Amino acid sequence: MKTDVTTALPLKKETPSPVDEAARQRNKLRQAARDFEAVFVQYLLRSMRRSVPKTDLFGQGLSGEFYESMFDQSVARAVASKRGLGLADKIIEELERRLPEPASAQASASARRGWVRKLVEPTARKYGVDAKLVQAVIQVESGFRVGAVSPKGAVGLMQLMPDTAAELGVRDRWNPVENITGGVKYLRQLLDRFEGRVEWALAAYNAGPAAVERHGGVPPYAETRRYVKKVLQTYRDL
Repeated sequence: MKTDVTTALPLKKETPSPVDEAARQRNKLRQAARDFEAVFVQYLLRSMRRSVPKTDLFGQGLSGEFYESMFDQSVARAVASKRGLGLADKIIEELERRLPEPASAQASASARRGWVRKLVEPTARKYGVDAKLVQAVIQVESGFRVGAVSPKGAVGLMQLMPDTAAELGVRDRWNPVENITGGVKYLRQLLDRFEGRVEWALAAYNAGPAAVERHGGVPPYAETRRYVKKVLQTYRDL
């Protein structure tokens, strides 16, 4: 009698990494914040409509009210998904500051680093940036925490600010892959701008390229000098 191996052996379930689980939880949080913004926008639309004369655009009676409500919902969701009011982003940033990282993620820093490293390596190769340098920046910027938020509003592994992320084509700063891609792309731009001078590029990542150009090198800011020194030391230790 032949034994079917596929039925005889139990299928091994893949255990999600702590970073995957943390990312899923934060995705739920972001979706809830966007849903809240959509409800808020829908309420605004209804309030605005009451202030103008009624039209026959959606018809009369219950059917008209139904279509009007459906229209408002569609517009509200579209606005919320495109960061129209920015309300969802503000809610997310505030909650991320208050919510601790899941215990499972805290307990396995090595697993978190390994997971992030796998994301960094192909992106670093694509843009011609040393993968270890990217990892050093991530270590200093966020400690490899996907949900890291700075007091100034920078978020994610590579701590992207909203304007910088938009310039780099990053739609979702909270998405680890997009965040890393944007950060590596920005590092590449800075390295090119400062002719491969790593210290200058790192200083620009921290203080902005204008400050580096204005001072002709690493600006005399204590924070920026500490940042450059720490990233380079982390890079050497990897």
